[in-house]
Amino acid sequence: MALLPGPVDLVGSVRISLGSCTLKWLGHPRFHSQDHSLTAAELADLPTIGMPQDASVYHLMVSWFEEAGISPRFIHRCNSFSVMSLLVRRGIGVSLLPAELFTEDLAAGTLKILIDHPKSNDMEYSAAYLRATDNPLVPQLAALAREESWFLGTPRGRTDQRGIEFPLRL
Repeated sequence: MALLPGPVDLVGSVRISLGSCTLKWLGHPRFHSQDHSLTAAELADLPTIGMPQDASVYHLMVSWFEEAGISPRFIHRCNSFSVMSLLVRRGIGVSLLPAELFTEDLAAGTLKILIDHPKSNDMEYSAAYLRATDNPLVPQLAALAREESWFLGTPRGRTDQRGIEFPLRL
């Protein structure tokens, strides 16, 4: 089973929607000390970190720049979401990320939403697995992923019976 953003176009796969979230341009405060949003042109001059070209999020990022009529100076690619998040937190670059995952950073001021316009599209997330799987746990895991997805309105900060907070911090 895979938990992933974007469409799932694999023949024989089952796709369970986990909901969607709005992606925002996030970055370290050093990239944005003013009280107003950056322009698309100002954002395009910053070091941008994105997923590899085969990722749906990468295409959403490129489309965002195209709709703004701007070309980014350079998009650095990273194939690990957690590493990309760390790079943004450390002020290495900016990225189009689900702000819901960074509420603590935004509240603490360690990350900022850099731009409001043009708005980005929502990114849908899915749990996907091959229909032909012999393991009966896989559909149950996909159902659990849907149940626990905060993209469908599950409140953040909820704990399970062991006291483990969901979602786990990246």
